[in-house]
Amino acid sequence: MLKTVKTRLGRVIILPTPEEDASITAAAMSDPDAMPFTDAEWAQVKPLVRRGCLLGPYPTAGPRTPAKSAP
Repeated sequence: MLKTVKTRLGRVIILPTPEEDASITAAAMSDPDAMPFTDAEWAQVKPLVRRGCLLGPYPTAGPRTPAKSAP
């Protein structure tokens, strides 16, 4: 029986068998232009997207001052 995963959108993804996974990994390891990251390289990876407040000299959402009207 095939192992599957269902996404939030309802799509069904068929997972590779251990034999297929081994052949995919062997093919990736044999390609000198696309070597997979080592565990040490993965430890140095930083996320590109962070959640939460912005850091740096960005304006904050504070109290607004009323605009001056022209006389």
